[in-house]
Order: sequence, then structure tokens, then C-alpha cells
Amino acid sequence: MTTAGNIAFVVTLAATLTTNVALLVCPGLLCEEREAPRARTESRPPSTQRPLLLPSPAMPAPSAPQTVDCRQRLADLTARRSELKRRVENLATAKQSFDEAPPGARNAALEAELRKRLRLEGRNDWLPPDVECRALVCRVQNEADASTGPVLEREWSRRNLQGAVATRSGIYFRIRDESVPAGVDVVERFVDDFRRSRAIDGCTARFHDEGKLFVQLNLGAEDDPLNELPPGLSLRMPNGALADTPLAMCIIHALRDAFGRASLPPVYTSVVGYPVVFPP
Repeated sequence: MTTAGNIAFVVTLAATLTTNVALLVCPGLLCEEREAPRARTESRPPSTQRPLLLPSPAMPAPSAPQTVDCRQRLADLTARRSELKRRVENLATAKQSFDEAPPGARNAALEAELRKRLRLEGRNDWLPPDVECRALVCRVQNEADASTGPVLEREWSRRNLQGAVATRSGIYFRIRDESVPAGVDVVERFVDDFRRSRAIDGCTARFHDEGKLFVQLNLGAEDDPLNELPPGLSLRMPNGALADTPLAMCIIHALRDAFGRASLPPVYTSVVGYPVVFPP
């Protein structure tokens, strides 16, 4: 084979190999220019379908006993809250309660009542110059030339006055809430019940001492603003002709026994030194 023939053979072989490679890479003998892949984006309309909510386990309905118990506990807590509020108000000084009274707490009816009950020693024609009541606390401004301050009628104050304090700005009176029993009434009922119990007759049948026994009874409220008295009924030291006699000791012992059996209301005002005479 000549040199020219060799060159032709090599060229033909190279062409054949190129065709075979093309067939392997691009089937069908036609290979198009490929573009770089592009990211495809689609815009879909918003879905009108509601999201699927999985059912939650239903809470069991409370039973009838549970409902009654909850209502009772709520009522107890409400009553307790009112009681604590009342105690806080009582423990505050009369002047503090007056100064902190909310707007609109003016008590015109109590002002008129207090004007009728106030007296000034040595001045029968005296009228209070200025009385202002806010809720159940009243301030009376005293006259500059008055040697003593005004006082309330004794019997009215025994049942209605819960405390008083004198300051430079006036005298402040705290008046009993009508929904709270007067302590004087509570003590009087106790004394009446004690006399009817025949305890005194039992003592006089055993002991024949002559004379009278004078005692003073106290009634302390749990929220006594002055904190002077223990809660409940108590007895001051007796005096009189019968003091320190066997008859007096018998009556006092019977009284103290009756203190423990006395039925007292839940709330009441305090009483200091209620006088009682035995035997009647």
C-alpha cells in the first residue's frame, strides 16, 4: 500500500469512529443543542378549601354535685371577702375612713340625725357649726371658744357609736352599720336569759348574804377597732356590799358558765362596762 493510500485509510477510519461515538451519545443520529435547565415556577390560585380541623376530645360536663359544691364555695368566698372588707374598714381610724371615702359617699340623712343627737355642755341653745358625714363616719368641727367638745346623747351613742377620735380638724364619729346588731342589745338579751335561767335563785337558796352585787359586762367583737376586749362576753371586777361573799362568788361562777353557752350573732358591736345589779 502506498503512502497516499495509507493516509486515505486513516482518514476513513477516523470518520467511522466519530460517527459511532455520535450514535452512542445522541441516538437517532441527530443531536440538538441542549439548554441549561431552568427552574420552573407555577402560580396557583389560593385554595378556597377550609383547613381540616381534627376533633378535640370533648370535656366532660360537670356533675350535679360538683356544680352545687362550686356554687357553695363561691358563695362562701364572697361572704368571706365582704367580712374581711368590713374588718379592714373597722380597723382603720375614723379620720382615715373619712378622708378615704369615695366621691358621692356623703350621707345627708346621717348628718341630720347627728345634729339632733349632739350636745355641748353648758350650751342648751348650741347647734353644731358644721357636720359632714361620709358613709358611716361623721366629722364635727368644734368651735374655737368651746372648752369641751360636743358629745352624743348617751342612750343613742350606746347603741350606735362605734368610736370617736378628736383631731385638730374636728371630732370624728364612727356610726354603727344598721345591718350589724348593736352590742348593747346582745348584752341585754343575755342578761334577760340569765335571769330567767333561775341560776340566781339557786345561789340565793344556798347562801343568805344581804346586799347588792354590782357587775359590769363587756362584749368584745373580733374586729374591735380599739382592740381593748377579747372576743365574746367577759366580766369586770364586781363591787358592792355582796362583793367577796359566797353569794357573789356563786353568781359570778354561774355568769361565767353562761358566757360559754351564750348564743351570739356572727357580728356585733363592742360594749364596755354594761352595768348589771344582782339580785334584781
